[in-house]
Amino acid sequence: MLNLTNFKSEANTILDRLEYTGGITDEDSANWVDDCISALKKNWPYMSSEQAWQLYDAWHREEEPKISFNDIVFVNLTPHKIVIHSDDYADIEELEPEAIPVRVESKKEQVGDLQGFPIWKTEMGELTGLPEPQPGVVFIVSALVAAQIKREDIMSPGELIRDEKGNVIGCRGLVSYVENF
Repeated sequence: MLNLTNFKSEANTILDRLEYTGGITDEDSANWVDDCISALKKNWPYMSSEQAWQLYDAWHREEEPKISFNDIVFVNLTPHKIVIHSDDYADIEELEPEAIPVRVESKKEQVGDLQGFPIWKTEMGELTGLPEPQPGVVFIVSALVAAQIKREDIMSPGELIRDEKGNVIGCRGLVSYVENF
């Protein structure tokens, strides 16, 4: 799950290209590392600086990159604020929505009526606004989108938590739609 090894080849290409065009020396090694981190973050904008550093460090040491679950970045691609609770409700992660949520285009067609009420058929269309996978990033989308995409970095809000009036105030965990999470 969210193994940075999947991104190693692409990160190596980015950093190798930078190395061959940069001509590094010991005097500018600090600038070189900053340039590497910037290049990785430019390619994967949601990546944290810590994640970029981990990819750079693995590239530099010629090792397999790893990331811990504490380093995962959650990105809310729904149109609503999401409040994620842990099983025991002790940990809470509040996520404001990104400016452009993921959307599924749909087409509705009335196919009949039942005692005067219209019956509709809906066909799901193209997804818009979904970023490519990024190292150490989980994108939170609607259940409809997550069920259609089935990527390990795509999840939807878990069981809804409601207040005494029935209003949604958060969710318990996240839902993955991949078979072998």
